[in-house]
Amino acid sequence: MALSEQDKVLIEENLGFTLSDLFKDPNGYGISEEQLDTLTDLLTALPEGSFATWMNSYNGFISASAKATTDLSALNRGYDKSTTTRTFTKKDEQGNVIFENGEPLTVEVQLDKFFPSNNFYDTFYDTLTRQEVAAIQDKAINAGIIDEDDLGDEINGIKGAVTEGLVITILNYAIEEMEQFTPESLERNAFLDRVQEGKKRGAAPEINALFGGVNFAENKLSDNQILSRQIFQIAFNEFEKLTKSEQKAFDAKRAREIVADNILPSNKDILQDLEDLYKSMYGETMSDRRKQEFIDDIAVQWSPYVQALIAQDKYIRAGEIYKTMIEKPTVDPITEMPSTKYVQLDTPVLQDAFNIQNPITTAKEQIMEEAESDAQFQQSGVTVRDAQKAYMNYIMGGRG
Repeated sequence: MALSEQDKVLIEENLGFTLSDLFKDPNGYGISEEQLDTLTDLLTALPEGSFATWMNSYNGFISASAKATTDLSALNRGYDKSTTTRTFTKKDEQGNVIFENGEPLTVEVQLDKFFPSNNFYDTFYDTLTRQEVAAIQDKAINAGIIDEDDLGDEINGIKGAVTEGLVITILNYAIEEMEQFTPESLERNAFLDRVQEGKKRGAAPEINALFGGVNFAENKLSDNQILSRQIFQIAFNEFEKLTKSEQKAFDAKRAREIVADNILPSNKDILQDLEDLYKSMYGETMSDRRKQEFIDDIAVQWSPYVQALIAQDKYIRAGEIYKTMIEKPTVDPITEMPSTKYVQLDTPVLQDAFNIQNPITTAKEQIMEEAESDAQFQQSGVTVRDAQKAYMNYIMGGRG
């Protein structure tokens, strides 16, 4: 199973440059080395005729790279130090604007007072243990904000430029955009009260939960350091939700693009291809009944085909074109009820979404297979007739 040379020609026509050029300089064409490996694998993994799937994958990588570049420039700009305040409209838990005396209630925030210290490194970053840094890294990976490849050597809690950049990104989000837990807010004052209550209890797992809670019997952090961690934790949670909603929006955008790129051709265009092939195989025109059968089949199969392309795009962007586990039916040994379990595959296989092909390609293959079968049947008939004729000659005295 692999794309044909004709598929590769069509890919290069759509790209506007050769695959050889792409392989030599992927970065020059907006593709990372890892993405290039995926695209190279797809050349042999996709079935013949699936050049559009390959192009969708390439375009998905280009769109994702453009989005990532835009996000990176926006997130890492640092907040505008020339601006000392920001104002936002206060909302309730349902997101509705709160009014006071008939006017929207607004809140003004002093940017340099959002954290209890102007030196964020002293009150937060420099106080983080390796285990706490690992908690930040793991949360960012699980949220899809970064991946393990982004971290490189910064794994298992090792600090570095990428981790520091991530922390600064969350810091910027808190200072510039967060509308809860602001200085003088009821939430922040209530939290400070909980810190004092926690000191009396000795342990407060709900405080700084991202970092494993606070054991005041052993705690060496100041109140400001505990507060800084809580602000960061809340900002991180908000930023995670924002990232996931943006990912959903991007998934929806890619789905719209794939649907737009794969509109079902008109019946006239479909039949033009199929009739030409049919005539070349049989030497005669396809019947109207057979034409309608193909039109109906392609129409039924088209939507599942496009949905498979959308699923392929997600798998490729996630780097998960192969599956390593499969579900198998089993019986629960205790309840004896039917159940399922996941089984590790010895050899990874393509995700199911990659096993579907363009319905028009399927129709063409069907015509060719039927023509080949008919030819074999006709040849078989000729062989039988020749044998019968020889036998009749034999019994009628035509012995050689």
